[in-house]
Amino acid sequence: PHGVRKILVEQAVDIGRELYLSITVDPVAATALVLACADGGVEIEELARTAPEKIVREKVDIDTGILPFQARNIAYALGLGADGVKQFVRVLEALWRVFKAKDAELVEINPLFVTKGGDLVAGDGKLVIDDNAAYRQGGAKPSREYFDSDVAYQAAVEGIPYLQFDGDISLMCAGAGLTTVVYDLVNYEGGTVANYLEFGGPNYRKAVRAMELCLINDPKVILIVTFGTIARADVMADGIAEAIAKLKPSCPIVACIRGTGEEQAMKTLRTAGLDPLFDTEEAVRKAVALAKGGRS
Repeated sequence: PHGVRKILVEQAVDIGRELYLSITVDPVAATALVLACADGGVEIEELARTAPEKIVREKVDIDTGILPFQARNIAYALGLGADGVKQFVRVLEALWRVFKAKDAELVEINPLFVTKGGDLVAGDGKLVIDDNAAYRQGGAKPSREYFDSDVAYQAAVEGIPYLQFDGDISLMCAGAGLTTVVYDLVNYEGGTVANYLEFGGPNYRKAVRAMELCLINDPKVILIVTFGTIARADVMADGIAEAIAKLKPSCPIVACIRGTGEEQAMKTLRTAGLDPLFDTEEAVRKAVALAKGGRS
């Protein structure tokens, strides 16, 4: 079973050819960047690697917006005729309005069909909104059908990055780089990961909810590894202590919290009944031993 919740049925299109069209951000030039290609229905990253000369690029000033001559130049480069150029300009201008209105990092039509009758039809689309602008994009809330589990959906609603696995140790870590290291260390020690939950960045004050999400997995151990600079270690420790007091987890918790205010963090964790550690590898070994039913 695949958990299908919706089926989309659309009218068949008499396809003559397929194009690619997108608008993204060029961080180096500090402009928007229109990407277009006469070979639609393909991964643009793969095409950029194998045949970059096929991609039409047009930088667009974000304040000025896409100008008519720019849109026409792209259309002609794609080999469209006079009527196709007019349609393409309207499509690109509409795509630009979406890009601006939705604070997008990427808006994409792939493929953009050219029917045998000469009409342009969007075959599929993608919209990626800048996470920093999500608070003002009221319609951008995630829906359940895009997630493999209820807990992953609940985490997304909270704005907490979450990945589901099928092991024994729940990870609450700060940052993708540190998490990757901890994940690898767990595997090297012979352990398995139940889930990864982002406990850094803007989520370091969400300890109660974060631990609650981890406990849904019924893990054998919760392993907390963070290095707090902007996200202070003492504030993280306060949150963990509060989570323990409220949730009263039955599984052991291993904590290695370093960074700003770590002296106070150690005191807080000891008061909460934990034995705080300073070495990440030691913390991983302890968590794996506990997950296997041994003593640390």
